[in-house]
Amino acid sequence: MRKQVKGIIALGVALAALGGGLAALKLTQPDDKELSSDASSVVEESSGSGIELVRKDPNTVNKVVVSNTEGSFTVERTAKATEEASATYTLSGYSDIPLDMYAISTIPNNLSDLYSDSIVEDVPTDLAKYGLENPVATAELFYDSGESVKAYIGDAAPIPSSTYFMLEGDEKVYTVATSKITNYCNEVTKFLNRTIVDEPSEDEMPIVKSLRIKREDIDYDIYIEYDERTADENYQGGTASSHLMIEPIKCFMGFESATTTIQGLFGLYCQDFYSVHPDENDMAETGLASPFCSVEMVCDNGKNYKFHLSESFTNDEGVKCHYFILEGIDVIYIVSAETAVWATVKPIEITSRNVFASTVWDIRELKISGRDIADKIITGDGTSKEDYVAKNDGKDLDTEHFRKFYAFMLSTAAEDLAFGKTIPENAEPVLSFSVLDKNMTEPMVVEFYDDTEFMSLIVVDGECRYICTKGYVDTLAENIKRIDTGEEYIEKWKR
Repeated sequence: MRKQVKGIIALGVALAALGGGLAALKLTQPDDKELSSDASSVVEESSGSGIELVRKDPNTVNKVVVSNTEGSFTVERTAKATEEASATYTLSGYSDIPLDMYAISTIPNNLSDLYSDSIVEDVPTDLAKYGLENPVATAELFYDSGESVKAYIGDAAPIPSSTYFMLEGDEKVYTVATSKITNYCNEVTKFLNRTIVDEPSEDEMPIVKSLRIKREDIDYDIYIEYDERTADENYQGGTASSHLMIEPIKCFMGFESATTTIQGLFGLYCQDFYSVHPDENDMAETGLASPFCSVEMVCDNGKNYKFHLSESFTNDEGVKCHYFILEGIDVIYIVSAETAVWATVKPIEITSRNVFASTVWDIRELKISGRDIADKIITGDGTSKEDYVAKNDGKDLDTEHFRKFYAFMLSTAAEDLAFGKTIPENAEPVLSFSVLDKNMTEPMVVEFYDDTEFMSLIVVDGECRYICTKGYVDTLAENIKRIDTGEEYIEKWKR
């Protein structure tokens, strides 16, 4: 009720001022003049932007002290203006934290170049009705000349997008554009950069050499390494991703699914801030004293990152989030679970389902053996479909027929990773492949073993890596027999 009454009273005052006070203003434009050297002077002449209140060079501001209902903060100049650039500023006491430099720049700028929409009252007798008896915010700007400007910000006016305002040394109550004074009313976190680590340009994106994820809900680490072989422009093996998963199982990685996990810290945006310069209680309350998830990332530009996440929680807007802290930045952030993928990612989600990855025209030797099939040694020579020559046990092999078989072989798709699996004792593989391409120094050996009634175990270079459907293995065995006969290959199999 108090605010409604205050608004009605203020509206009456504003209308009266518009009816009388504005009529008294000069209707002619002021002459062009230099920036005022008297910071507290009020020029009651109409300009293109209204009544000029303060007109000074913002680059000569060396300090701004702000106090508001949310607390207080100080903005200080860090470098004077040059012919090429404006002065730069920082938030005192927060230089160790990524800041929103644009928001900070408004603090010396906005009150150095300020106009009023209207004079509400020349000599007010009741400042409380404007919210100026105990101002919402007070800001004092200090200039190199030794002068200063002190401003008082009150309540929102009934005029749209306007706020009551006063200057020290001037008894009048004005309205000014709310957009010009909003930042003086904000809490300090509004000046922190919500992007935790800036995202480099594509040309400057560092190579993540390694990434290790430790989590409370899994009994293994997820460890990813950069595959140095992919730096060779002629290398065609592997998958589209330039990284390999080393732990818990060594395998190729998918491209899109793995990219967020590997590079997701760059450009990571926070929903909010929990604590700036947190103490032990903050760390304990958020669970970051003993984090649910910890990540270590090593980059080729010499920068390494360690960050920690709490277990998930749901914020007031119903968004699933995590508390987040990056070592070296003394802030507890709140990030969405959607972007904080490290807390939930599963190895199968970021790995490639492909077991074989060599390009067919790179195959130099393919040895095949297995249950109920004749051993085969297929050799190849050439670099493309036009000049590639394949031989089966020394005899010419139709190149296109071999390509179709190899395409089916490439379709070997893992259903899951073989966690906790071991090679069956005294068992012989159902099928065995030894693949040597032009990029390899040693062949890659892939073996298929019976696992359950409907599933097969895929072993790569002696390590249990994947599980696939047994129907695919049976069809693969049948297609191996058709390499010699020239029959069309079976493309579908029962799951």
